[in-house]
Amino acid sequence: MSWSSYLEDLDGKFDARLRESRIKTSTYEEGRIVLTSIIGMVEAAFNLEVLDRLRRPCFIAVERPSAGGDVYLIYEVVSASPIHYQQLSMDVSMPKALRLDFLDQIYSMWGKTEDAWIDILSVYTGYVMKLSSQEPLFERDETFVPLVGARVYLLSNKAVDKFINVDRGVELGRLLGFDLELKVDLERLIKYHGGTFGFTGTGKSNLTSLIVRKIMNSLEDTRVVIVDVA
Repeated sequence: MSWSSYLEDLDGKFDARLRESRIKTSTYEEGRIVLTSIIGMVEAAFNLEVLDRLRRPCFIAVERPSAGGDVYLIYEVVSASPIHYQQLSMDVSMPKALRLDFLDQIYSMWGKTEDAWIDILSVYTGYVMKLSSQEPLFERDETFVPLVGARVYLLSNKAVDKFINVDRGVELGRLLGFDLELKVDLERLIKYHGGTFGFTGTGKSNLTSLIVRKIMNSLEDTRVVIVDVA
């Protein structure tokens, strides 16, 4: 079976490798809350089509050979930054005329030189994708350590659908950046403690009311208690 429908390289334009992997630890509430994330820095050959694709939300798959066969570590892209090697030697202490000359040279060479690339900052989701004989299988497994230099691919919409959505789930809206409906298991959604977070105006109340309506319409004998705390 061909896995090109699950792993994308934009017809060879997305030529990317894992350059760095590190663990980031963040502390909150005076040390009472400690969060650990695995950060990946991916280097991709500069291409305007690739840069445009990375503007939208996306996931990437980092190849990881193992004794049991190849798996793919799934990362979520946080940001993409185009880099030209000449800008690394620039400094504000340089004379203005020299800086402008550097900037003119850099701008004129985007897409025309191999001395430019895209730094892709990403966060490991904790999930791996295994390519079985039938279809991809996504499992939560944080024990795999990524290997620097590994090839990196974009997850296709078809793979994201398998990764994110629940079979025969209830539709809540559309996934930003993907041509996909978001489908969830409402029973699992309300079985455990959860929350809706966002800045003012992002639609927290609207989303909550939508979820409540879906619950009332889909789950029989369900009661909803709403407490508005000012």
